[in-house]
Amino acid sequence: MTFTLYLSRVYLFSVAAAALALGALAELLELLENGNAVIARYGNASDLVRYALLLAPAIGASVIPIACLTGAMITFAGLARHNETTVIRSSGVTLYWIVSRLAPAALLIGLLYFTLRFVIAPHSEIRAYEWVNPPGTASGADAEPRQDYWIGSTKVIISFASADEEGRLLQDATIFERDAMGHLLRHTTAEHGRYQEGVWVFDGARSLALLAPGTHPAHADSFALTDGPSPTDIRAAMIPGARARLSPPGLADAMVWAGRNSPAFLMTNLFDAMAAPFAPLVMLLAAAPLALGTSRYPSQGRYVGMALGTGFGYLLIGGICRAFGEAGILPAALAIFGPLAIFLIAGVSIIAYLEG
Repeated sequence: MTFTLYLSRVYLFSVAAAALALGALAELLELLENGNAVIARYGNASDLVRYALLLAPAIGASVIPIACLTGAMITFAGLARHNETTVIRSSGVTLYWIVSRLAPAALLIGLLYFTLRFVIAPHSEIRAYEWVNPPGTASGADAEPRQDYWIGSTKVIISFASADEEGRLLQDATIFERDAMGHLLRHTTAEHGRYQEGVWVFDGARSLALLAPGTHPAHADSFALTDGPSPTDIRAAMIPGARARLSPPGLADAMVWAGRNSPAFLMTNLFDAMAAPFAPLVMLLAAAPLALGTSRYPSQGRYVGMALGTGFGYLLIGGICRAFGEAGILPAALAIFGPLAIFLIAGVSIIAYLEG
């Protein structure tokens, strides 16, 4: 128990130090790119700090996998350099036992990774984008003219010309209601809509029901839509390249508002969130061979190559497969869980080979 606590403390400290260093570097590069725009628009150093804090969750999520690999390599290399692994293995303990004692700490980091990437970062990225590009301002000299935005689920699709800063007021909205087969049931246009108590209320509505031939347009003072998009979804739909939010139940055929994202993108995003807590475990297995060296015969070059090849290989192959899944080329589950399973098995197999 004492050794497990000692090993976990060293591992967590090493991962935290690597994440802090990598995150600070990434944050610095981001501020060098957009910090002048923030200062020019707001003129206060405190606003730059606020912008940096808004970026922190997304940057933290992006560096955690590399930090886990780096931290695990530092931990195992330290055990080998001080001959601690040799002493432990002389008592009959295998490398599997050492890795199993670090697995709970790796899964704990995985839960933090999941929280940052899929719960906090999607919201903070929207705020950070708005901080640099407030509604109604162009994002650059070659910004495209404003056009209608689209957002929808299986049953309802909404287009709108503009929205307020909080995503609670829409202008020039059009609502398309469909049945379970995707057939259009009703087409409604409205001058504006407002979000109140979880319901969208559209004023100045004009509807056309398509349930029977010869149906004529009808006027109504207002039109209420339940189970519509949240204000955050509205803002995300207006931001180019916004990260998809993980909204329960998270299935593409449920009432999940996709913005401009396809069902394949949503399903891949869902499975990616399910696999995220296990990414640090892959990095832990990748770095484990470093523990087999000694201060006299470290063999660090070969083991470092194995660790880097496995860790970065997972990130590269996983990223390529995820892109194929988002594009609908690969099934979403295969695109995410396939690389995860392959590299988990590869990590265990490498340890088994080195253990003899």
